[in-house]
Amino acid sequence: MNSRLQAGIDPRTGTVLSPTGPETLPGGFIRTDLPVEVNGVPENMPNSYVYNYSMEVQYQLPARIVASLGYVGSTGRKLIRTVDLNRYTPGDLFGYQRDAFNGASPVNRDRVQTRDRNGNFITPRLTGNPNFGAILFPLPDVNSNYNAMILTITRQYARGLQLEGTYRWSKSIDTSSFGRGPQQSDPSDQRLERGPSDFDVRHNLVVSGLWDIPLFRARKDFLGKALGGFQINGIFTFHTGFPWTPQIGCCFPDRNDPNGDGRLPDRPTQYFGGVITNPSNQDFINGIFPIDTAHPRGGPDYFNAFNACQNFPADCFTTIPGPAGIGRNSFRGPRFRQLDLSIVKQTGLPNFLHLGEAANLEIRANFFNVLNLLNLPAFQPVTSRTDIFNGDFGRATFGLAGRVTEFQARFSF
Repeated sequence: MNSRLQAGIDPRTGTVLSPTGPETLPGGFIRTDLPVEVNGVPENMPNSYVYNYSMEVQYQLPARIVASLGYVGSTGRKLIRTVDLNRYTPGDLFGYQRDAFNGASPVNRDRVQTRDRNGNFITPRLTGNPNFGAILFPLPDVNSNYNAMILTITRQYARGLQLEGTYRWSKSIDTSSFGRGPQQSDPSDQRLERGPSDFDVRHNLVVSGLWDIPLFRARKDFLGKALGGFQINGIFTFHTGFPWTPQIGCCFPDRNDPNGDGRLPDRPTQYFGGVITNPSNQDFINGIFPIDTAHPRGGPDYFNAFNACQNFPADCFTTIPGPAGIGRNSFRGPRFRQLDLSIVKQTGLPNFLHLGEAANLEIRANFFNVLNLLNLPAFQPVTSRTDIFNGDFGRATFGLAGRVTEFQARFSF
């Protein structure tokens, strides 16, 4: 190829494809502003690594109860995040145009707003390439740490009953929780992204139990086979909500691109307060940022989504963009509660079948979320529930699965 901007040859037509090449859409409409997205990998990628460390003490209590208290921690280094190397410099769009491109030559300087208050020209920031879309590269520069206290109480199996409860109090912190996903608000400064991990759960409780019902358990006759061999298992799970970040999901330079880089998502520059504290499921269904006389527009009235430069265009070239006014993952989503139950019937098979003494038929009924408790989903980034300008902001618009019943049969010998 004779140009570095050529992207290859279309095998269907034999024509040369370029980053800004035309595309015919349904209805005959032709688009010519279709830059190519580039994905790459650095030539020498270091290995990510994680240090794990833990300690635990146990104590034997009366009534066959064992208590253990432990600490678990980990430290991750050189973890992966994916960034767009073709982003604009933060603040580039504060003049309502892409100055990094339009202000590159003296000819254009009088046409675009590239002067300060004293009339002096501002040196254009020559970043980005308009002939390409995103240029996505993985960078191995994410660090993470996790610390947890784990308390476990176990009643060892006795008289057909066993119980165990585990409580975990933990915190996970990083600057990016996934190798590839929604872009950071400002990838050029990871200090602004440090916060709870997307999967961080502060409090987690799991209680499990097994009861081998003693009724007719020791009998080998017909009555024992018919009415004995029942077992009940149960698991109760509770955890606090996953963290989430209020974001600006649309990108209109004159309204809501606070850091002025032309990329999403962005975080608001200020939080005014007013969210419902300790919200219930019904609060999440109604919206934890209520629409009332003080907040007639909902989300936009709880946050400032503008930079001073955008509110006052005359200040666009003297205002330096600053960090977002709220931290990453600074709010918590709905809590989770669920009780799962299993009822098991084991029946020994007759000896005349000559299948061995251990031959049995097991019938199991599993009830997931047996109490049919309403659980709401976590708030995912760059969705209507996290976009302060969307009517669904701060609302849970659907629920997770209700009660599910499952029957199983297993023959073993």
